[in-house]
Amino acid sequence: MSIMPSLTAVIIADNFCPQFTRMGGSECWGLKKIGSLTYLECCLLWIARTRVRKVVVVVASEHPEVYDKIKSLLNAFDAFFLGTVVVDRTIGSVGDGVRAADRQGLLMEDFMLIHNPTTICASSLDRQIEEFFELRKENKNNTMMLLYRKSHQNSNVPLAIESETGKLLAIDEEEGDGDSAYDSEGDETITRKDIIDTGIALCAPNVATEFTGNFDFQERDELIDHILENEEVLCQNIHVHVLPDEVPSYTANNMADLIQMQRYFLQRWFSPLAANRRSMADRSRNSRIVTHRNNVYITTRDEKTSSKKLQKMNSVFLSANVVVGSGVAMDNVVVGEGCKIGDNVVLKNCTLGSGVTIAEKTCLTNCIIDDNVTFGLNCTIGQGCYIEKDYTVADNSIIHDNSIVSKDCLRLSSETSSESLDSGGISEAESDDFFDDILEAMKDAYERLDSSESTSKNLLLEINRSRLIYGLSIDEVAQQILPAFLSLRQCDNLKVVAQLIDEWLEIFENFYRSESGQSILLKSLQQYAESHTSFTKKLKHVVSYFYNSDVLDEDAIFKWFDVMERDTEMYKEINHLVAALKQQAQE
Repeated sequence: MSIMPSLTAVIIADNFCPQFTRMGGSECWGLKKIGSLTYLECCLLWIARTRVRKVVVVVASEHPEVYDKIKSLLNAFDAFFLGTVVVDRTIGSVGDGVRAADRQGLLMEDFMLIHNPTTICASSLDRQIEEFFELRKENKNNTMMLLYRKSHQNSNVPLAIESETGKLLAIDEEEGDGDSAYDSEGDETITRKDIIDTGIALCAPNVATEFTGNFDFQERDELIDHILENEEVLCQNIHVHVLPDEVPSYTANNMADLIQMQRYFLQRWFSPLAANRRSMADRSRNSRIVTHRNNVYITTRDEKTSSKKLQKMNSVFLSANVVVGSGVAMDNVVVGEGCKIGDNVVLKNCTLGSGVTIAEKTCLTNCIIDDNVTFGLNCTIGQGCYIEKDYTVADNSIIHDNSIVSKDCLRLSSETSSESLDSGGISEAESDDFFDDILEAMKDAYERLDSSESTSKNLLLEINRSRLIYGLSIDEVAQQILPAFLSLRQCDNLKVVAQLIDEWLEIFENFYRSESGQSILLKSLQQYAESHTSFTKKLKHVVSYFYNSDVLDEDAIFKWFDVMERDTEMYKEINHLVAALKQQAQE
């Protein structure tokens, strides 16, 4: 019987997804908790069931406390694998992490790359690992196997795959969405949009060499694109393996993913890994986790929990020393140690850190709340918010949907809380930085107008990249795009304005075609005219350009004009346009 080659697992313990750059600051992302376990320990628990015999955990933080926690976790798994911690404060991407491990000679054999610590799989992956080793035996140029899972959606990034071998031929992120899960291109190739990445990749040693040899590769997918684009030169192959339906697997790339993974975890989808599992690094046995109906888990030191309080709980984990008021309703919620939840609070799809205090009658939905956050009375909290640790939300505060709130980003007080928070959690300095980034991208796009490449597509990519970095909503971006556009020196000429609206129409349609977008566009034009009086004479022409390009419609223009201050030069200018539009409508 042949001996199966050994396998090393490389876990990048930090998360470099743009959506998480403002969440958690400099903390190690893998040490955040889901129930009594950290994300990193969840990862290690399922890896312990595989054939992996060495685990390398790569972390950017140099804090001794972080190193000690990770080392303690790895020591608890001594019976399963040999654990090593690689610490390098210069790590800022997945590529940097792989290079740091490779420099220490830890990636000399085949390895499993887990580039996101919030990755769980309920399988030993024996079949997949064996298949990878067989592919390597057949051809040493088979360098990578990507594990995918079935998805309920048919609009995922399309993968062109060789039908017989599973070889990946192309990843087409720009292909149009369709209802069909399969777009057959022939007997030999199939395009699949019904599968999604699990965050697990089986790699040959030369994958690490590719990262080390090219510092431009920051993310795993950048290397994949490079191999696909240069297959004839590199002679390297990538394969895709789709996990069977009975193998649950999940990786979280944004807040919505985290909350969904939490629900699956509480509902035991990843069994035997479940919420009633205690940490292997926890040697104190002062408490136990008691399981109740409807997937409710309560950490207790022999205290009795009122059955009445459990009636409105579904898929809930309560850590030790949590005080829950009467009439509290929870669904898909993890509550950290020492939290105090007031009467009649409603929590749905939420994660609370340790020491959180929530005043009575507060409602939170799809929110992640960090440690030691306090909510005052009569607060209105929008959906999808992240509130950083040690923050106090004052009485009567209003926080809008999808806000990221911290002491540095957004301050609320009872005097200002009722005002509209247009910043959505971004500071004035960051707003200026975002504006500068967009203006520079537009200048660069203008200089490339005569080239054959699509400046509109490239500019849209740059805007969305900056949007993710700064954590902005669509409306927040829309408020910045038009002022940046009009700030271009070339836009002093109306002919150039008309030309660029036509050239970059995809961008303006993307951010301004909706009802709220049209309102933002017109308000931005008005504000620009008020601060640049020479633009007032041009205003009606620019509005007309957007109207003729179907970015603006008549109703939006009429509503805007109706509330405009009369007896102003701007009103007189727009009045001519509105009169012409009304006459056109009558004809």
